[in-house]
Amino acid sequence: MSTLPNPADLTPAELKALVVDLLGRVRDLERQVAARDAEIARLKGLKGRPDIKPSGMEQATKDASPPAAGSRRGGGNKTARRTIHEERVIKAAAPPGSRFKGYQNFVVQDLVLRAHVLRLRRECWVAPDGQRITAALPAGMTDSAVRHFASAAAWTAHLEQLAIHGLQGSLAPARVATEGALWGSIAAHRMLRDAVIVSDDAGQFDVGRHALCWVHAERLVHRLDTFTDQQRAAQQQLRKLIWEFYADLKTYRAAPSPRRRSELRARFVRIFRRRTGFVVLDRLLARLLGRKAELLRVLERPEIPLHTNGSENDIRACVIKRKISGGTQSEAGRNCRDTFLGLAKTCAKLGVSFWDYLGHRLRVPGASIVPDLQNLVRTRAIA
Repeated sequence: MSTLPNPADLTPAELKALVVDLLGRVRDLERQVAARDAEIARLKGLKGRPDIKPSGMEQATKDASPPAAGSRRGGGNKTARRTIHEERVIKAAAPPGSRFKGYQNFVVQDLVLRAHVLRLRRECWVAPDGQRITAALPAGMTDSAVRHFASAAAWTAHLEQLAIHGLQGSLAPARVATEGALWGSIAAHRMLRDAVIVSDDAGQFDVGRHALCWVHAERLVHRLDTFTDQQRAAQQQLRKLIWEFYADLKTYRAAPSPRRRSELRARFVRIFRRRTGFVVLDRLLARLLGRKAELLRVLERPEIPLHTNGSENDIRACVIKRKISGGTQSEAGRNCRDTFLGLAKTCAKLGVSFWDYLGHRLRVPGASIVPDLQNLVRTRAIA
């Protein structure tokens, strides 16, 4: 900061300008101090003024007085209200001639966890007509060999038997179970065996062989709040290293090689093991280092994209509509929207006019012939 001039040597106009400048500096310093205090409180996990209880030393040094007659501390004798599940007698090594005076009780309460295996012997009969009859299981029990459901109605009946159908919430048990069953069906039919799911790290996409979007990973660094020049410099330096590494990953996709793969793995570790002194940034680096396998999935599968921009662009129309009109109001509306949006996007990617597709499927006179989309997708995949 430059040396301030002597106020006595200034004209009124110059003195006024100096006061305005100093007031601006004070406001800037107040904002910096407030931001720094907020950051310190956030790092320490404090919310407002800490609640510090007075020291117990004063109470400990007071003379202990006996409790008043008839008063009980701790709610009375709790041991007397407990159910004794097991009793053991511990013998004492008393010399000959001693007299037995009873027992002194000592109660130990513990939590016992143990496996409990129940075998149900279900009667089996053969009817006169040859039909085999097996006793039904009690309510609430299902046969663990039941893993195939022929229809949605059979699956719904299974959920109702488990007493989870209709339970609501963002993590509704029926929804989670259905998503798991769908993925299990895909795996059981050996579909998408070589597929890699690239996501922004949302939990619902962490299935199968998973890869992370590099754009979302870098965005975590970009959105960090910085309050000092040192923090800003560390953030910008790390962003530069990440984008340089990202550019080299794009080059690797065009010409993969074992030697280059090893170099990129080692370089990834060097970048994300850095310690900058910026605590929040260093924690984020350690977190990203733990996702090394998913961020470097492209090294073993060079054909997958490095980001999720394509899929996000595909659903942008839904997001815009939701912002403008609040989206659809019913399950049927959502299904209709998703179905037609999927068809329109698929046609666009295959170079097919969506209106020609609808005209052919709806048998509009004079409409162009459009082959099945699945055949077009298969042809393009083979090519």
